[in-house]
Amino acid sequence: MRHDDPTNSESRGRGKLWGLGFLAVVALLIVWLVFFWGKQRKAWTEEVVLADGSKIEVARRLTLEKTYYELFQAGLKPTFQRLRLPDGVTFETEDRLILLHLERGDAPVRWALLAAPVFCATYDKFNRPEPPYIQFEYDGNGWNFRTVEPKHFGKTVNLLVSDKEIENDAHVLATSKPDLNSTWKGIAHSYLTIDGTKSLREACAQPTYGGQK
Repeated sequence: MRHDDPTNSESRGRGKLWGLGFLAVVALLIVWLVFFWGKQRKAWTEEVVLADGSKIEVARRLTLEKTYYELFQAGLKPTFQRLRLPDGVTFETEDRLILLHLERGDAPVRWALLAAPVFCATYDKFNRPEPPYIQFEYDGNGWNFRTVEPKHFGKTVNLLVSDKEIENDAHVLATSKPDLNSTWKGIAHSYLTIDGTKSLREACAQPTYGGQK
């Protein structure tokens, strides 16, 4: 008749506990890496030159996350943005947008903010605008959106598009933006100039079903 050695049983039990503990530590490490290493938060103030030549300062906050789609890494993409204007008006969005250009609006609109979609899903959400820009307008009661007005075509953007060289709490001068924006390798011309000839109709021809294309 076989008798198990209680010492061996206890050893096996401790081994299982150590194994489970190790797996738990690995799981926590993966979560930490995904949450912290895969996410960046930045905040800075920025000088903006408006169409009439006047200068204002805006405060910006940005959260970037590593985004994956179709099994390929899409890189860091904006998942939250906040832009606070000198009069206290704040624009916030969790949509995948690149903020491009800010101007005072024509009454009753106080501010006009132009942005470009990052993914086809965002392009679809804002009714597939052509050219593919969204014009947000603040009229004192909140932000609404429309397709971009032709008067903005050809304008050079006046907001910082590339944050790669920006450190937290930096103060960005308007004169430094062209050089800072140029550090974004492969940046599309349509992110530096409001291009009235650009289209996403063919590139985003397939439905996204709420996903990212």
